[in-house]
Amino acid sequence: MLDWTVSDFLTEQGWNTDWLMGCLPLHVVQKIHCIFAGFNHTEADSCIWQLTSNGEFSVKTAYLSLFTEETNYTWNWDMIWKLQVPPKIKTFLWLLIQGKLLTNVQRVRRNLASNSNCPCCNGSMESLDHLFRRCRHATKVWNSIGIPNQVAHSFSMDFKDWLFTNIKASFSCMQGIPWSSLFLAALWFCWKWRCKKVFDLNFSPPPWPHIPIIHFSREWLVANRSRNSKLPKHVLKLHWSPPCAGWFKINVDGSCMGELGAISAGGIIRNDAGVWVKGFVTKLGCGSILEAELWGVFRGLLLTWNEGIRRIQMECDSLTAVSLINGETGTNHPLSSIIHCCKDLLLRDWECTIYHIYREQNSAADHMAHLGQYSSLGFHVIDLPPPSIVSLLANDSSRGTTARLVPV
Repeated sequence: MLDWTVSDFLTEQGWNTDWLMGCLPLHVVQKIHCIFAGFNHTEADSCIWQLTSNGEFSVKTAYLSLFTEETNYTWNWDMIWKLQVPPKIKTFLWLLIQGKLLTNVQRVRRNLASNSNCPCCNGSMESLDHLFRRCRHATKVWNSIGIPNQVAHSFSMDFKDWLFTNIKASFSCMQGIPWSSLFLAALWFCWKWRCKKVFDLNFSPPPWPHIPIIHFSREWLVANRSRNSKLPKHVLKLHWSPPCAGWFKINVDGSCMGELGAISAGGIIRNDAGVWVKGFVTKLGCGSILEAELWGVFRGLLLTWNEGIRRIQMECDSLTAVSLINGETGTNHPLSSIIHCCKDLLLRDWECTIYHIYREQNSAADHMAHLGQYSSLGFHVIDLPPPSIVSLLANDSSRGTTARLVPV
């Protein structure tokens, strides 16, 4: 076994799960299993640029990496941009997490200053943790606002864990203001008052700092509600549609659950009468939701081909996955192997198209993907519909609709 290579663990259908499980612990196998390898037309390994989503080098990301503090903490950047706070606070938070705020510690590090002490208390080095948590002025801000019991434990955490816990908080506090919004406003005011102190030695923070912070947060909340309430909306009545006469349709979906990112995929093939032909689930290990969606597309296409079906419409509710497969994707993309294998399958001698649909039209495939979470690691073909999906199939066959409210 010591002489084995990676290829010894691969078959024409991907990884040999049994052999992997016999040699490695489960958490390692789960990370390996979602790597796309062993299939025909997979690409050779190559080096790509880690700091961009498409794997292509950019001068911008290379430059920014020089000023980013090294960290093992993983942030979901989409979460930041979706926060219900003013754009300037989103930008401020991005700089804060990247370690790019020019505190005195950072200024000394970049040879822009010689004194790293805090300009507010002049007692300790002005690190981010000191500025926003430990400085007596920061402590006054938090005491003035009042720390809710739900997040009180976070103030003894590591700095970035503290940030993450409070930003992810889903409860509201005084005057109906979400705690995450109030928390970020407090950080922003701490930075604003600190900068004003640097440039105006006579400046003193307000004696009751919670007043401007709450007022600012409340104003934004009310303005945002007013703006959203005036947006015109349109109700779409959505339902699954059978394929054209003589065609088959396969719906696929991916699933990602838990903090470790357990991913799975599933799909259903139906004929032009909406009758179940074949289904599948696949438990993939640990990865991203995009990986799960692409695996669903790949496994669905391959299963359909192997079933001898030559006129097929595929539907997927991941616009990103569909765009990557139907569009131009460079070889440096982190998921280029599975993307290009999907493209190769589409080019085989058959009539096959892939479309994006809303998730309300894909509920049966979503259910199959969810079932994949509770299956054993690997790919499983299902000949008969599971009892738990029968009602969803009946609803699809009867054109049962689901409403979706979308902006005009």
